[in-house]
Amino acid sequence: MFWTSKRPVVALTEVSSYDNGSRNTSPAEKTTHSQDARSRKSSFLWTLRKTDSECSLEGEHKHGWKPVTLSAPVLVLVAIIEILAQQSQREGGLALSPSADDLPTYVTFGYLFLPTIIAAWFEMSKDEGATAKNSILLAYPYDFVGTVPIKAARRRHWPTFLAGTVMVIIFWLITPLQSAIMGTGIVSVKRDMAFSTNTQFEPIVEHEYLLDQSVLNEGYAITWLNQPLPPFTAPDYTVLPFYPSRNISLTNAANWTGITTKYSTALNCWPAQAAQQGPASRRTFYFDNGRGCNVSDIVPHPSSGGATPFKMLYFGYQGSPYADYALGTPTCSSNSTHQFLATWSTFQNFNKSIDDIHLEAIFCETNYHKQKVQVTITTDQLAPVSQSIIPLESPQPLSATEFNVSSFEYLLGAGVSAVELFVQREHPFGRVLEQLPKIKDLGLTWPMSPMVGFAVGSQKVTNMNELNNQTGLAEAYNSTHQLMFSLALRRLLLNATTSSISDGTVIFDLHGVIVSRLFSAVVEGLLCLVAVLTLLLCWTSSIAPCNLTRDPASLGDLIRICRNSLPLLEQFAGKDCLTEDDMTATFPQQRFRLVCGCRTRSGEMKIKILDDTGDRDASVIILGQEDALSLTRGHYSPVRPYVMRRDFGLMFILVMITAIVGLAVLKSKEKADGGLAQPDASFEVLKILLNYLPTVFATLLEPMWVLLNRLMCMIQPFKDLWSGSRPAKGSINARYTSVPPQLVFWRALGARHFLLATVCFVALMSNLLAVGLSGIFNQLPVKTFQPRSFEQTLLPRLINKTMYSLDVPWNTRAISYEEPFYVAMNNLSQGTPLPPWHNHEYFFQPFTIDAKKDETKVETYKARTRGLGVVPTCRSGGSFTSKGDGPVLQNVNSLKDMLAFDCPETYQPGALDTNKEMYTLPSGRSSAEVVDTVTQNFTLEGCDVTFILGWSRSSEVEAGDGRMETSFAMCRPVFTTAMFDLTVDTEGYVLEADRVSEHEEDLGYPDSIKHVESMIIVLNHLLRDNQMHWHNDTVSRDWFNYLIKIQPGFEDLLDPQTPVPNPDDLIPTIESLYRQLYALLLGLNDNIFERSEKPAIIEGTRQQTEVRIFIPLAAFIISIAVLSLNILTAVVLYTHGVKFFLPRMPTTVGSVLAYVAPSRAVSEYHDGGVALNKSTTFSFGRYIGVDGRAHVGIEIDPFVVPVKLSSLRKGETQPSSLLRRTFTRKSTSESGDTWL
Repeated sequence: MFWTSKRPVVALTEVSSYDNGSRNTSPAEKTTHSQDARSRKSSFLWTLRKTDSECSLEGEHKHGWKPVTLSAPVLVLVAIIEILAQQSQREGGLALSPSADDLPTYVTFGYLFLPTIIAAWFEMSKDEGATAKNSILLAYPYDFVGTVPIKAARRRHWPTFLAGTVMVIIFWLITPLQSAIMGTGIVSVKRDMAFSTNTQFEPIVEHEYLLDQSVLNEGYAITWLNQPLPPFTAPDYTVLPFYPSRNISLTNAANWTGITTKYSTALNCWPAQAAQQGPASRRTFYFDNGRGCNVSDIVPHPSSGGATPFKMLYFGYQGSPYADYALGTPTCSSNSTHQFLATWSTFQNFNKSIDDIHLEAIFCETNYHKQKVQVTITTDQLAPVSQSIIPLESPQPLSATEFNVSSFEYLLGAGVSAVELFVQREHPFGRVLEQLPKIKDLGLTWPMSPMVGFAVGSQKVTNMNELNNQTGLAEAYNSTHQLMFSLALRRLLLNATTSSISDGTVIFDLHGVIVSRLFSAVVEGLLCLVAVLTLLLCWTSSIAPCNLTRDPASLGDLIRICRNSLPLLEQFAGKDCLTEDDMTATFPQQRFRLVCGCRTRSGEMKIKILDDTGDRDASVIILGQEDALSLTRGHYSPVRPYVMRRDFGLMFILVMITAIVGLAVLKSKEKADGGLAQPDASFEVLKILLNYLPTVFATLLEPMWVLLNRLMCMIQPFKDLWSGSRPAKGSINARYTSVPPQLVFWRALGARHFLLATVCFVALMSNLLAVGLSGIFNQLPVKTFQPRSFEQTLLPRLINKTMYSLDVPWNTRAISYEEPFYVAMNNLSQGTPLPPWHNHEYFFQPFTIDAKKDETKVETYKARTRGLGVVPTCRSGGSFTSKGDGPVLQNVNSLKDMLAFDCPETYQPGALDTNKEMYTLPSGRSSAEVVDTVTQNFTLEGCDVTFILGWSRSSEVEAGDGRMETSFAMCRPVFTTAMFDLTVDTEGYVLEADRVSEHEEDLGYPDSIKHVESMIIVLNHLLRDNQMHWHNDTVSRDWFNYLIKIQPGFEDLLDPQTPVPNPDDLIPTIESLYRQLYALLLGLNDNIFERSEKPAIIEGTRQQTEVRIFIPLAAFIISIAVLSLNILTAVVLYTHGVKFFLPRMPTTVGSVLAYVAPSRAVSEYHDGGVALNKSTTFSFGRYIGVDGRAHVGIEIDPFVVPVKLSSLRKGETQPSSLLRRTFTRKSTSESGDTWL
């Protein structure tokens, strides 16, 4: 080799060195070639045989090196993981977590990034080699991830295309969709469970005693008072109770399914043959069932119309003193014992003619069945699910030994039990149930059977003409019979000593995730695609030739590979200042091939240059003067990668600042408004808006930080070398690119590269940002309030005329008005809700509710309205001892009442008199109760405002003048009213009442005190019982004592064996009960209040539960913290961390090679060290290469001069001319010119 100063002509031959003086290159080692130097692939796709990847040298030598993560076992494992994830997704949709996001980082790096890093070496390992653009000038690892598959496809680099495609799919499809695929919800889990049935029916002889008015009272509460059905009961059937055989938490159990017995009844109805009987003036009929039974002299409608034009009759087969009619007559055969007759009639006009009556009549026959079924029971109400019933046997008739049908049908026909005349029951259950107050507004004539009230109530009739047909009549009574039969059976159940076990299932409601079918199908397809692409990557990687013998992970490794490729070094000598585009243009058609050391004389890898004619040993290249001069460039402009420029950094920082500001604004609005309004969109669209898009933003930031991280990992060794005097270990041997960029953290920290470590940490934290942003928006149901106007027509003013007319039920002598007491009884004993506009103390002035006008589903309304109630003001009357007669109470009336109404001052209860011979007194220790007013008048006078209660005990009542002990409580109720903020549901049921004004004792109009006290007297008269009731049992004889008795702690209130009650202990309960009854009396009879012609408008709010969007504090803090760290790091990076001093980025093999090709480092570096001196250091700068020319690149110290940034910024790096050197020698040297 020779050099000339003016016209250099270089003859390059494939020798071991340029000359012995300038390059110390060891002679080529003796090499023994194998018969076939080319690597042979195994016929089996997934494995490589060891012998096929080796070449025999003097020592054992291997080629075909590939990363372990590109080996068949690892890639097949990745594909299996993806396939399993897809299978899990298809089966439950809940196993997405062990997919792409949760793969270890090194695995992800291995099969996604390494194919792009070693792609150039794969290309050069082909027999035909590869062009410079597709090999040594290939820069996949430093391209933006989204462009890699496109570039690779154009160049037909299939492993890189597959890996890049998988990377894009996981980054921007699977990862964001995983956050949008699921939403929180209820997940049902089914488990097998054994169930036990430990109930049986009472003995048949007890049925006639148990089937009493309590069955009808329960039906009344269900029909009219909105009381829930009993457990295991539906409106048309009931099933025997069954429970899990072991304890389970019912709070999480949604329902259970088991085998039990279903009991039901059904009516068989047909039209009755009706005809007039006798003269038309009698208006009597007879009815024939056409099956051997007829009844006569029936008056279907005795009235002449008026306000009550309708009449309904129901009578069964058995006669009773409590029933007007019965089928059990000599004209009915025995096969009619389970039939009844039902009629509906109305007057069409008021003439004295039979034709004036419109009549519908049906006969019905009852049938009772049992059937073995499988049924599902809900755990919240223990209600059977009708749609779940699966018959296991055909229905069987219910036998006479199981159920006393006669007693049941007697109860329905007569309204009392079959043994009513022989049994003493609690007061409410020893009376005929009257439902006239519930249906009086429909124009129905009294008297009526309880079944008539149930038939009307079961159909929610608002006009009696709705039953003006035989079909409607039959349906009404059929549903009524079914309900009564189910309640009757429940009354007969008792716990058995043994239980039967059957198999069933329990379904638990667990809080889990709801999987969008659309997104899950998309993710399933993507997972399948990833699995397929991974397998293809495995296949293409296994067949791709690779002549590498080691990992080219550092500058030193690249030098070791290229130091034996002398033609290659000569080609790149002098290209140090070229840009990337110029570098690519320099080698437009030349091809390069990587040759394994087993095929070279030196025994080392080398890169050969293939000429255009196919010559595979282009070892002599003549360089002309123009080419030689072009190798020397004095001036160059440092390359500035776009992603590392400050203008890009400013835009990058502004995007993240905008994200922080946006999150802060949304969080502030969420705090102020109680959540963000949710868009009205489908589940999938909401998931896109709330989960997918935020995750996409995070996954866009992550590739940007990874790209910056990778560029800094690539630049850091050059930056250290540019600083000067760096040993090989921390510079050219630095392996920052051999691991995922994020995992360089510890290496950078150990090397005290703190900014690089910070960027690595931020890149890692980008994954945390994706987690934070994927859950940044959470949907939760919350209560919201909107203003609403309401109308009020009812005025707090009582109508004097109505209070004293027959329009109010307490003035009707036909029945005893007891509706408030039934309501209170069911509320206290069964938890039945109070009627709308009531709580336990007040009746509230109603306001109109029309939920249909609201666009959304409203749950509650709130407005300010008036509450009307009473303060009982009870006190103890003392305890007394007397003989024969009850004690005399003093000062029972106030002075005001005595002066105003001439009221008596004393009171003596007549109910305690034991000297009356007309009563049969009980034997033994007995008790009696007093529920009375001061007078026995029926007028609404002020004297009876005082309410008196007493309890007496005696052991000598039979003697007539026996000694008795008596205690009293006296109440002087006072009306009270106040304004309340009232919250009600859509039907007016009171949920909350907050008093907002002081109490007042009148309604602010003349006679208001008189009116409200009259209502107090009405209640007192309804409660009082002045009959003698000495008894030696514990059964109640009046409503008030029964209502006290059913409350906790007062079970022995009426027990004669206990001492006389202490009135002070009873007064709180008395007052509470009295307040409730007074409020019910007002509210159930609101026709006593005036109505305004023009409704008053009041303002209030409507409350509804709607799903709103919240930003969880944890996700908000994570997102803000990570974004703040990103901004801080970006500010430091773009202001102080980026130094531009390289002519081009060392992103390709050729780019790096041009920096070292003419330097002494190439010849003196081998086996990871320097041959001459291990303490030798390296620097990046300007140096005189072995070719005698000036270069920019990496050289051994002290043969290199650092490049000054100031000279690059001033542009004073071009060689000075002779004239300039002559006249500006001094200034040139002072300007920092780095030319030697």
